[in-house]
Amino acid sequence: ELQSKKDLKAAKKAKMIAHQKELFKKKKEEVEAPPPTADRYGGSGWQVVETAPVEKPDLGLPAPRENRLAPVIQAQPDRQYTFKEKTVESLGEDVAGAKPVITFRKRKNHSIRQRDND
Repeated sequence: ELQSKKDLKAAKKAKMIAHQKELFKKKKEEVEAPPPTADRYGGSGWQVVETAPVEKPDLGLPAPRENRLAPVIQAQPDRQYTFKEKTVESLGEDVAGAKPVITFRKRKNHSIRQRDND
């Protein structure tokens, strides 16, 4: 009984799909529409535009220089510096490894209340 219900449901579904395909199937006329006779964007294809050669007017400018990119000032070669080495024997009478003496000063603090001896 359960199998027969499944078969009926599958058959009904297949019948509905076939009906939908017939309703929404594209017609051959709609698929193969003839191309429009007139192109709305300007004729039938591209056209070559020919321009007349334009002569440059004489502006009365001086002739261009040939060595336009040559430097105006000739660069001089960099100077060669020589350094002399100085050696120092000692840095004074200091003893190597001696620590400097640090002294601390005792500050007076007047804000502390003095103790009473009882």
